[in-house]
Amino acid sequence: MGKSIVVSSTNCILKYARSRVSGNVIEVRRYEKMNSKMPITKIDELRYMVNSTGEVLEYQKTDNRSENLYGLSVSMSNLRSVLNENFSGSSSEVWATFTYRENMQDSKRLYVDWRDFWKRLKYENPKMPLEYVTIAEPQKRGAWHLHCLVKRTDKKPLFLPQKALMTLWGHGGVNIKRLDSSDNIGAYLSAYLSNLPTDSNTETEKSYVKGARLHLYPPGMNFYRCSRGIKKPEWQKKNAASSVGAPVYRKIIKIENDAGEHVQTIEYLQYNTKRH
Repeated sequence: MGKSIVVSSTNCILKYARSRVSGNVIEVRRYEKMNSKMPITKIDELRYMVNSTGEVLEYQKTDNRSENLYGLSVSMSNLRSVLNENFSGSSSEVWATFTYRENMQDSKRLYVDWRDFWKRLKYENPKMPLEYVTIAEPQKRGAWHLHCLVKRTDKKPLFLPQKALMTLWGHGGVNIKRLDSSDNIGAYLSAYLSNLPTDSNTETEKSYVKGARLHLYPPGMNFYRCSRGIKKPEWQKKNAASSVGAPVYRKIIKIENDAGEHVQTIEYLQYNTKRH
């Protein structure tokens, strides 16, 4: 399979750009190549390049584990963008975790149970304008539980009594937290949801394996879902951060195909308007 090499600098000209604005976070990708007459360029069995935009995408999901992990990493990036666009840690937002009494290992049942819970919650609160993002989280023992970020769209303080939610949920426990005000909620929560704690953790010292939880998702699973009113930022063919200041994150990747031939150079940049 072809490879992606992280480098510190590049001597090629990255004259094409795309950007995505999610709240106060601006992502920019700069590309070496675009606008080829061919629609796509195959990189390897996993990826291809869209020549009109320069972006690198995955082929349709399969049961192959490495391909599944690549797709999950793309989905995690999209989730970060959705969270940053729709949540900021205000009093109108909460973070709730729904668990099961038993060792529930059916990922399909997880979303059926959520759908039924949400219908009951809306029925009990018909005048409360609510939107949500749900994220399924697998455990090492095979069990599932569900995280949900909920907000009132009228910006009024949101209070959801824990006992009432447990009754409406009906399958186990419900833990409710306030989202701390943050300039990058998406980064914080996606790291929390993708990293696994090590077995040697103590109450005073926590350690995690970065990205390890992604290996626990079954191939092809859509691990997060949104209600209809949640905004989903889109990539635009421009550099939206041209006058923002210095980036808070930067990475350059050179991509090669199966034959070892250079295909594309991409620079990943992130800006945060609250840090300037």
